[in-house]
Amino acid sequence: MWMIIAAILLLSINNILWKKNLAEHPLYLLIACRAFFTSTIALAGFFVFQGNMPVTLEMIGRISLGASLGVVGLFCMLNILQVQSLQWVAIYNLLGILMSSIYLWMFEDTTLSYGYGGVFLIVTGYLLFVYFNSDNSGFRIDLKSHLLLFVMTISFSFMGIIQWKNVTNDTPSLIILATQELMVFGAALIAFIFLKNEPVHLSSAKSILPKAFLMSLIILFALYLSLLGTKATSPVVSGLLFLANPITTILFSALYFKETVYPKNILALLILCSGAFLLHLSQP
Repeated sequence: MWMIIAAILLLSINNILWKKNLAEHPLYLLIACRAFFTSTIALAGFFVFQGNMPVTLEMIGRISLGASLGVVGLFCMLNILQVQSLQWVAIYNLLGILMSSIYLWMFEDTTLSYGYGGVFLIVTGYLLFVYFNSDNSGFRIDLKSHLLLFVMTISFSFMGIIQWKNVTNDTPSLIILATQELMVFGAALIAFIFLKNEPVHLSSAKSILPKAFLMSLIILFALYLSLLGTKATSPVVSGLLFLANPITTILFSALYFKETVYPKNILALLILCSGAFLLHLSQP
């Protein structure tokens, strides 16, 4: 359990660092540098600590499927973070619990004891959040941003399910991380080469490296602890604990970026969390 709690705090800190550094550096170059460091460290760790574990082409294929969804979700999230509040990302993370639970009901032979009530509360909380902020220019977002957040949520939800199945089938966790980050590195490098709008000076590029290295360590430990925690506990326990991630993200963003957390938004968030809690109670 402590591994998942540590992962939650690290993921929240990672979100803060992304938003801070995206305001100072080119998006795709920052992603590429961070992913390069993360994948390199993960590969080195695999050969040192898990080198005796078998790795097959079938494993790589299953990991790559989940990793490709993760790449899509990451790019959507980072494009949103450039222009929108972290609170919207947190809200959609909670909606992702709804999608994951629907999959578990349909394909993992789970029950619906509290499911319908959970769905109702999640939808109600989300609609309240949108309604409460409809007249607030600081939180109002357009249809494109909602679509990006929706694609992000779908991608991360199904990536989490696929990688959960991988780690519970004794796939080496560091290979999962290394493969995922290599795909992120390749996609970001291609995007940087073909989509960059302005040249990046050498001095500016050098200033990215220390920040990217710090972020790579944080996300590596966060994802590694998350995979170990998911394998060591049931999906119900890990799911319940990860409900804290959107809340800590919102609190950290309020402290660091001075984003206002209105009481009515807290009410909507509590309704969302209650629905997500009921959804996970419905899973055996």
